Amino acid sequence: MALKVMDMINDLVVHLGEVQDDITKLNKRLEGYLAMLHAVKKNLEADKSAKEQELTATDKKGKTILVVDDDEDIRAMIKTFLELEGYDVLCAEDGFTGLEFVLKHRPDLILLDILMPRMDGIEFCDTVAQDPNTRDIPVVMLTAKNVEDDRKTAYFVGAKAYLTKPFNQQEVLTVIENLLK
Repeated sequence: MALKVMDMINDLVVHLGEVQDDITKLNKRLEGYLAMLHAVKKNLEADKSAKEQELTATDKKGKTILVVDDDEDIRAMIKTFLELEGYDVLCAEDGFTGLEFVLKHRPDLILLDILMPRMDGIEFCDTVAQDPNTRDIPVVMLTAKNVEDDRKTAYFVGAKAYLTKPFNQQEVLTVIENLLK
């Protein structure tokens, strides 16, 4: 009986350690999201002159960016800051929906997460790159996966850039602007 109780206590200690690890990981993810939200807020509060705003909207008018990410908060954040920069933004929560949007709306650029349900970003990117009707649409991976093998795979299947979360808005905008030239 005492051995059973000791085993149960050991199991609980192990489980508590796992829960602590999960909480630590969630806290790091939340810190990243908070940093991104802070950056969005900072950009929103930035005082742009009317002329700069007019030029930004004119330069980018008509350019559509498709954001494919299963995280609703990330989609909303990216949509907000890109719209403030003058882009039209479409959002999809997974690869299958994203492919439907690509075929229906033909975006000028795609921002794509890797880890998603139903169809991951690698398969999505490969599908877009293999289709003669969509292969010229630049795909930018925007993912939490910061592993060299994933980066190489993304470029191999057709990604034009690979950025990691938490991301720097200015870096994302620079990559987008360079790919849309």
